[in-house]
Amino acid sequence: MTNIPFHTISTPLVTEAELNEISKRSLTKEQLLLKIVEESSELSAGICKFLNKPNIDPYVFLEELVDVELLISQFRYNYPELEETLRSIKSEKLKKVAERFSK
Repeated sequence: MTNIPFHTISTPLVTEAELNEISKRSLTKEQLLLKIVEESSELSAGICKFLNKPNIDPYVFLEELVDVELLISQFRYNYPELEETLRSIKSEKLKKVAERFSK
């Protein structure tokens, strides 16, 4: 992967909100979850490459990080009934992290 200058992208840009709506109309829950798994694996591989090879461009994993971030956004948009549960889990995780750092 190489860093492509932004001005060379010829396709029209889509907002995150538009992407979320397209995803809602186009993907089943299983398809979306499989995409999250796939992109998460690519993120993991990209981070490993970055850490194991000196002088490698961080773009290797940053692009994958954005892919995962967008897919998480799509998941949250497509399944708002899970939002309260997600917030609760996040709150518990934040408490655990805070406890770990305060020791």
